[in-house]
This record gives sequence, structure tokens and C-alpha cells, in this order.
Amino acid sequence: KQIETINAKDKESQVKQKENQELKEQILSEKDRRSGIMSKLNDIKNKGLEIKSDIESLKSYESEHDNKINQLSKNIEVSNKQLDNASKEQEEYLKELDEVKAKIDNFNSEKVEVDENCPYCGQKLPDEKIKEVADKVSADRSSKYNSLVAELKKIRDKSDNCELRISDINKEINKYSSEVSEENKNYAECNYNSKLQKLNDERVSLLKDYSEEETKLKELDANIAELEAKITNADNNESGESTSELESKQNIIKAK
Repeated sequence: KQIETINAKDKESQVKQKENQELKEQILSEKDRRSGIMSKLNDIKNKGLEIKSDIESLKSYESEHDNKINQLSKNIEVSNKQLDNASKEQEEYLKELDEVKAKIDNFNSEKVEVDENCPYCGQKLPDEKIKEVADKVSADRSSKYNSLVAELKKIRDKSDNCELRISDINKEINKYSSEVSEENKNYAECNYNSKLQKLNDERVSLLKDYSEEETKLKELDANIAELEAKITNADNNESGESTSELESKQNIIKAK
């Protein structure tokens, strides 16, 4: 009867060993699943880093765009002030030109007469003296005329230079304005808001996927831990039973 009991226990031990083996195979299978989840989590992390980098690049582009537009706007503002000052300066030059031209016209319209009589005694001056007075009057008028013409030229040169400056400033303003238009065009073609929204949506979706995979991982780890605990308990029980069976077998042999 004791031998039958031992044989039964041997069969029971074989069944438990089989169950243990099945548990171990199940653990291996679960660990394979765990590796797959870890790989997927790693892929999600890498994709998340790519999206983060893309968002940072996009925001950096927006910042550069804003800085360019702000700088160009400041340049246009400064140029407009320069243009306003130059225009006012040009108005003054044109006003001065009109005044000098009027002086020249008045000078040319003046009737010049040489007094042939002596200012002191009233007698007629000798011809030589009359010629001397006439030459002096002519020289004085020539000097005054040349002075007016020189003044006119000086003001005209300033006006011409101012006109060139106004032209250059207008070219600068047009250049800055074209750059603003081009920059805004490029920014519009970039579809910044649309791209940013798409990246943010992808990031939200990844976070959701990551959370789901993490939940699966926790459940899987708990399941693996439970299976390993079963194997440990079974091994402990098997060890105790093996010692007891060994003692029983030794008793049987002694009895014979």
C-alpha cells in the first residue's frame, strides 16, 4: 500500500512538473509580449522626440519671422521719418530758390542810371569822371549779380542733393516693403498654424497610445509576477514533498 501511495505521488509530481513547465512557457510568452510593448513604448518615445523637435523648429521659424517683420517695420518707420525731414528740408530749399530768383529778376529789371553831375556842386562831371563812375556802378552790379547767381547755385545744389536723398530713401522704403511682403508670403505658404495643430494632435495621440501601452505593461508585469509566484510556491511544495517521499522510500527499504 505504501508503494502504491508513492507511485500515486510520483504521478502527482509529474502532473505538477508539467503544470510548472506550462507556467514557465506562459511566462516566456508573456515576457515576449512585454518585449513587444517595451519596443512599442520606445518607438512612441522616439516619435515624441521627433515631434517635439519639429514643434521647436516651427516655433523658432515663427520667432525668426516675427523678428524680421519687426525689424523691417522699424526700418520703414525710421526711413519714413528721414523722408519727412528731407521733404521739409526740400520745401525750404525750393522756397529759398524762389526768393533768390525773385531777387535776380528784380535786379535785372532795375533801371540803372549814372549821375553825370557832381554831388557837391551840381556841375557836370568830366567825361573821364563819368566813365569812372559808370565803370564802378557796372562793377558793383556785376559783383552783386554774381553773388546772387552763386547763392542760387549753392541752394540749387543743396536742393538737388536733397532730391537725390529723397529718391534713395524712397528706394529703401520700397525695398523694405517688398521684403515684408515676401516674408509674409513665405510665412503664409509655410502653413504655420496648420502644421503646429497637426503636430500637437499627433503628440496628444502619442500620449494616449503611450498611456495605453503603459497600462498593458503594468497588467502584464502583474501577471508575470503572479505566474512566477505560482512556480516558486510549486517548487517549494515539490521540495517538501520530495523530502517526505524520500524518507518513506527509505523506511520501506529498511522494512524489507
